[in-house]
Amino acid sequence: IVGIDIDASNVHKEQAKIVQSLTLNLALSGCFIFSLAFMIARRIAKPIHLLDNKMTELSTSGGDLTQKIEIATGDELERLGNSVTSFIANIHDIIAKVMHTAEDVNDSSRILNISITDNTKVIESISTSINNIAAGSTQQAHNIQTINEKVQDIYEAISHTQSGVEHME
Repeated sequence: IVGIDIDASNVHKEQAKIVQSLTLNLALSGCFIFSLAFMIARRIAKPIHLLDNKMTELSTSGGDLTQKIEIATGDELERLGNSVTSFIANIHDIIAKVMHTAEDVNDSSRILNISITDNTKVIESISTSINNIAAGSTQQAHNIQTINEKVQDIYEAISHTQSGVEHME
């Protein structure tokens, strides 16, 4: 080096040591950053995989709505898991209400069917009674007609007898 009493080879040695030290520090920092990134990614990915597995299990297991997603990360993923668990519980409640309503409708349908059957029997009985009354009325009308004809015959006989009696006098 010009103007300085330092041997250039010493400077090159020091420069090589600094480059070697920087390279080692850079490699160690890279390993540390890679390890830290891997741990953070794993911490994020594990709950997401758990959530994905639970949702897949939920959709393929016939809809077991009693499952809970438990993620204890203390961050947004935990809140997401809790929200999904709450959503599943709400769907479970809705389905339970729908099933209860369907059972009520089924019970009402059975009662209505029984009532319709009973009403049909009553209507058939009333229809039979009306037919019997109509047949009885027809028979009575026929009987009245017959009686009327006989009364006419008697009247004619009496009139004829009266004419005969008047002629005899």
